[in-house]
Amino acid sequence: MMLMPPIQKNNPMGLFSNIANIIQSIVRFCLFASILLCMSFFGFANEKNIAPQQIKIAVSNGAYFHKLLELVLEKTRKEYGSVELIVIKPGIAGNRIMRSVETGELSVMWRPYQEVDNYAVRPIPIRILKNLSDYRILLIRQNDQNRFDRVHTLTELSRLKAGMGSHWYDTEVMAANHLPTVTSVSYANLFKMLKAGRFDYFPRGVYQALPEAKAYESHGIVIERKLLLHYENPFCFYVAEKNTALAERIEKGLKMSVADGSFDQRFYQYEEFSWAEKLLQDQDRLVIELKNDESVGRRRNVK
Repeated sequence: MMLMPPIQKNNPMGLFSNIANIIQSIVRFCLFASILLCMSFFGFANEKNIAPQQIKIAVSNGAYFHKLLELVLEKTRKEYGSVELIVIKPGIAGNRIMRSVETGELSVMWRPYQEVDNYAVRPIPIRILKNLSDYRILLIRQNDQNRFDRVHTLTELSRLKAGMGSHWYDTEVMAANHLPTVTSVSYANLFKMLKAGRFDYFPRGVYQALPEAKAYESHGIVIERKLLLHYENPFCFYVAEKNTALAERIEKGLKMSVADGSFDQRFYQYEEFSWAEKLLQDQDRLVIELKNDESVGRRRNVK
């Protein structure tokens, strides 16, 4: 006869122990999942607040500023994330660029400091042209150098007429220093007007003069050999006043590039900048100081 194995009764304590273990596992899983969800949410929110995914610019006056901005954004990519530079509205006028940055249609612009007085934009307080934007050199007709050799003071310079853009802040600086001007809304027309004798000289940023003189050499336009005009005129990047995140990113990137030498490396890739710095070291040039104080700014605010 085969004997049946004894029937074992269920252990109620073991059953409760298994249930408790299952509950603990579920609680631990839910807690872990909650932590991951929170980390994901705050990481996403932080990324969205730090910088936009696209940065919109309008290239209007040379490749240097575009390339410098690319460098700055790359320096900060690890901390702030990747962005895409998008060029829109190429070639639009200065006032429209400033309004577009103010409204957020454009993300970044580069301008002389005083030109933005009436706009809700935030400067990045680092000079992106060093001190080159503080100096003006003169373009003149090639046979007129002897007229400028006789100029030694601001008063003597005031006997000659300058050609200027009608919408430029620098035109107000000239007026504030009692220097007569002939204006045009067209930058290109000013070279034609100089050639035609409508005015005597065309003040240009010292960093602008070399390529312009080369471009208009066949028109008999040359760089004046004796004088420099000087007034404070910092040149900076700007963003919308409320865009503090992008402002912080650009400022940090500029400081990083200055510290590691990559700013200078980019700067001196441009022949006109190296040429301008050497020219400023010429002790034979006479520097005529122009005032550019608060009185000029107040005049600008009166529409």
